[in-house]
Amino acid sequence: MFGILALQGGFGLHQKALERFGMQSQLIKKPEELGQIQGLIIPGGESTALLNLMKPLNWKEAIIAFAQQGKLILATCAGLIILSRPTPVARDYLGLIDIEVKRNAYGRQINSFVGLGTSLLGISPLKIVCIRAPEVTFVGQDVEVLVSLEDRPMLLRQNNIVAATFHPDLSPNHSFYRWLILNKI
Repeated sequence: MFGILALQGGFGLHQKALERFGMQSQLIKKPEELGQIQGLIIPGGESTALLNLMKPLNWKEAIIAFAQQGKLILATCAGLIILSRPTPVARDYLGLIDIEVKRNAYGRQINSFVGLGTSLLGISPLKIVCIRAPEVTFVGQDVEVLVSLEDRPMLLRQNNIVAATFHPDLSPNHSFYRWLILNKI
């Protein structure tokens, strides 16, 4: 069963997308609930707000331990930012995927867009919905780029971590979730 971090952001849309494929999910609000799930979705939202909400309950340590158990984590948009490598400016990032990011790389919310990404997933083309999206500026050698848009990495995987710069929960056909469920990534 997937759990969806329900502190802030688009957790409800992820839950609806999973339900569409008959997949049960649980909204997760406390670190101790991680023991009840096999995979975790960290949704898009506002990365600074999400990090501030995570601090009082030691979410950082709990998510790192969850990942170290080999359990799947899917992080979208703000979730991708949080899982990226720490930087001198953003020391709170978890460092679970060997990437560096630039927040809000495509501009303000008014600059949001939908693109068609080239995909290694058998989903072609994949609709990519970007809202104040981050851009991946560095990809470590152990990170696989699964989807790109105009040569920019949009979906990446490193071991049990899958991270998207976009919002698959806002795509109308949810083909991404079909891939995720069928491949048990």
